Amino acid sequence: MSQQPLSIAVKTPFPFLNTLLSLRYQKKTSSMTARAKFLNRFNNAFAKGDTHYIAEQLTDDIVWEMVGEFNIQGKEAFQDSLREMEGVETLDMQILNTITHGRTAAVNGTMKIKEASGEVKSFGFCDVYEFNGFKNAKIKKMTSYVSPLKEH
Repeated sequence: MSQQPLSIAVKTPFPFLNTLLSLRYQKKTSSMTARAKFLNRFNNAFAKGDTHYIAEQLTDDIVWEMVGEFNIQGKEAFQDSLREMEGVETLDMQILNTITHGRTAAVNGTMKIKEASGEVKSFGFCDVYEFNGFKNAKIKKMTSYVSPLKEH
């Protein structure tokens, strides 16, 4: 399943604008499958640093491969790697496609972050997920491809 780009932004200090952004997000997600909605929420949790929600969605024997970078095994090691990302602020994230089929799914998009040092980086990503079942399943494997983007 593919949809229009989904932009997930950090909350603004203006409640009215937050409401408009939320309504825009709801409209775009209303025609998605349950698994696609779950994956968009999961990616939003990554963008917001919601490590508790992320951990709840993983099997205890999760495998996370960041192609060319690292291979992590187990929920505890996964959570340790998330702690290393503390201090990174997501400035913008756009989910371009969410594709689901059986126990496998993929999400690709772009992200702009600000590191703890203040450096701003943009990159494209594609995450491929394997689930341990169909309904209410948890993520048992995640393969991530990340590529830096040049600013135009």
